[in-house]
Amino acid sequence: MKRISRFILGFLVCWAGTLQAQPSQDFPPAALRQLWREISRNHLSLRQLDQTIHSLELERQAQKASLLPVLATASSYSHISDIARFTLPVQLPGVPPTEVEAGVRNQYDAALVVQQPIFTGFRIRSQIRAADWRKRSVQFKKQALQNQLYFQAGRLFYDLQLNQLQQQVLQKSLQRVELQLQKVRSFLQAQQASAYDTLEVSNRRLQLVSQLQRLKTFQRVLESKLKFLAHTEELPQPFAEGLPRPELQMQPLEAYLAAAFQNRPELQELPAMQQAQKQMVQAARSAYYPNISAAASYHYARPGVNFFADQWMTYFTVGVHIQWRLWDWQQIERKVQQARAEYTRLQLQSEYVRREIVQQVEEAYHSLLTAKEQILLQEQLVREEKRRYQWIAQRYEQGFVSLLDLRSAEMQLTTSELQLQKNYVEWYASRLQLLLATGQIGY
Repeated sequence: MKRISRFILGFLVCWAGTLQAQPSQDFPPAALRQLWREISRNHLSLRQLDQTIHSLELERQAQKASLLPVLATASSYSHISDIARFTLPVQLPGVPPTEVEAGVRNQYDAALVVQQPIFTGFRIRSQIRAADWRKRSVQFKKQALQNQLYFQAGRLFYDLQLNQLQQQVLQKSLQRVELQLQKVRSFLQAQQASAYDTLEVSNRRLQLVSQLQRLKTFQRVLESKLKFLAHTEELPQPFAEGLPRPELQMQPLEAYLAAAFQNRPELQELPAMQQAQKQMVQAARSAYYPNISAAASYHYARPGVNFFADQWMTYFTVGVHIQWRLWDWQQIERKVQQARAEYTRLQLQSEYVRREIVQQVEEAYHSLLTAKEQILLQEQLVREEKRRYQWIAQRYEQGFVSLLDLRSAEMQLTTSELQLQKNYVEWYASRLQLLLATGQIGY
């Protein structure tokens, strides 16, 4: 049974890799990919994380360098106000007692010191590994933030596209209404229509002009937000020839879940943080062991080893230093427990993120499925509304229907066309959300 489960899981992972390796040719469009490149290159939040990664790399190199010997210089000068004196115990006959000074008042020392850690309880090694894992976690954090920025840019991109498509639909509706206004005016001159009919069509024209004005104002707002997000002054045109109809192709939910488990940077960021915290536990435990270091120094001092001679001398010293903390009122134990508690917290957070990703994938999948169903239904409705409007327009010219019927048919056609374009954009936005949920938005 376990072998079958492993086989199915491996198959889904390979399937997810195939989904990633073969993206659709029309999605994401070239204009959106260009915006993503601008965000990746210019966004200040990503650049801040780049500096954090660079700082952690420097920290890792500094910790690694602490394994090597350190060369230092030291110098000192001291003046002693009073020095020790003593009388020689052996006295010659007829000679008064002799008093000898032990040392000199002015002391000088210049030294060249070499220090080398021998054993630190694996503390340095653990700190090096912790810095390396922290660097990896920040790299995955940067990727997760970059995916979020890509998604925000994509939503603004498609909102802007929807705005432009709605303007195109309203422009076509405005052209139809202006044509109706010309016909109604001609009918009015021929006394086949009333002034009220002309007023009705004129009011409809003013409504369309007002909607177009609001859309143009909102377009400038969207462009400003997108420029700020991408840190650019010029935006590429979303689509030169309008929004293409989506392919409406979907894979099973299990394939998207497998892709998310393979590609989501959050699932890689938290394990890296756990490994870093695990190394911090080891670094805290290193205080249980003795610290052993060696040192050698070369001195040029006055006085030197002969403390009684006030002259410059050279000498060297070699030694080993051992320090072992035997009792510290459980300070080390509490630090180890604190590091373990943080490790446990990261494990719980990792499990929460995993469940959250499953929910995000399922939500995006069902949103995409709903958008697909809405597109198929709305396309059928648009075809029916076009035939209905053409039939009513012909009947109106023949005098069999009223202007109110023609106006109602035109409004229904415009509304259905606007809704269809909105459904297209919702499909692309839901697909973008699914790419974010599966960790494939930047591919």
